[in-house]
Amino acid sequence: MKRFWSVVLVGLVSLVASSGIALAGASPKAVGVSVAWTETIVQVGDTLELTATTPKHGSAFTDGWSGATKVSTLLNSDGYYVSRATFSPGQPGLYTVTYNITMSAGKSDVAWEGRGTGIITVLGDPSNYGYFDDAIKKSY
Repeated sequence: MKRFWSVVLVGLVSLVASSGIALAGASPKAVGVSVAWTETIVQVGDTLELTATTPKHGSAFTDGWSGATKVSTLLNSDGYYVSRATFSPGQPGLYTVTYNITMSAGKSDVAWEGRGTGIITVLGDPSNYGYFDDAIKKSY
């Protein structure tokens, strides 16, 4: 009988390990992220300061910016993580900037994820504007 239960236990462990049912943590819960900056249209060479704000969940976090350089992320007195970054384009075009944050509750499998995205339009050097470029700039 002992051998029977050993075989059953090994079979169950193999089934769970191969299916990933009990080994994977719970899916992260979504949280809102607000991304903001003062301008949506800048010129080559300008530096734009970006801010992302997320309500705090859990006790630990990891975060990062894609398309921008992270400066800092701090917890403010209102219970929000405030992340600051800079964006300094070298060429004209449309740029997508994204902020991602993952928060976790200690050693448990509880996690929260947030993502905020924005688009920044970068114009070329104004001394190189032709009639068409100037008309585009004025339309914004």
